[in-house]
Amino acid sequence: GALLAYGQDTQKGAMPRLHALSHIDPTTIMAIDAATRRNLELDCTLAGERGGSLLAFIDRTLTGAGARLLASRLSGPLTDLTAINARLDDVAYLQSAANLREDIRRAMRNCPDMERALTRCAMARAGPRDLAAIAAALGRATQLRGLLDGQSALPDGLSALARDLGHHKDFADTLEATIADDLPMLARDGGFIRAGHTEALDELRGLRDESRRHITELQGRYATQTEVAKLKI
Repeated sequence: GALLAYGQDTQKGAMPRLHALSHIDPTTIMAIDAATRRNLELDCTLAGERGGSLLAFIDRTLTGAGARLLASRLSGPLTDLTAINARLDDVAYLQSAANLREDIRRAMRNCPDMERALTRCAMARAGPRDLAAIAAALGRATQLRGLLDGQSALPDGLSALARDLGHHKDFADTLEATIADDLPMLARDGGFIRAGHTEALDELRGLRDESRRHITELQGRYATQTEVAKLKI
């Protein structure tokens, strides 16, 4: 209740999309108190710096979401043997499949942070660039699912990830066909709908950008109709 009240106060009523509460079995994740976490230098050193910590040493992630996931897993190590072995199976598979691993890393490189873009959308704070980020990230998801689906004998964890990537190509294609290539930061700046996508919008843009030509054409048409050669608009 305190967390929800804090969100409502700080976000001016525009609450992010929240999942239902779920129970985490305390016996499946190792609880690490603040003092132990600090002395172990898991995510920052005793001097408060990230460099030199365990996280900084092992972090080879390529995306913001991946970095956050790694930090979360490091701060809450598994204690359930089945879950540990399942995670190790995934790692071992990718360790042995060097070509697949490199293909996945190439697909993930420079992937937009869709998690943050979706959060801004849910809070009605998204801009055109957030929509472009979502479209690009969904395109990468399609590419990643294709890479995983083409493999045999995937461990259960990687198979579940492939299924969770879903099928969003049609939606991503719609976004890419709608959004212009050169996007403003804010929607109110305009110009983020691709030319040729909406006929009515293109007509209004033409009136805005070529008003002198339209007036000249209208003046010539009226002069011809009225036979008043000196008619002016």
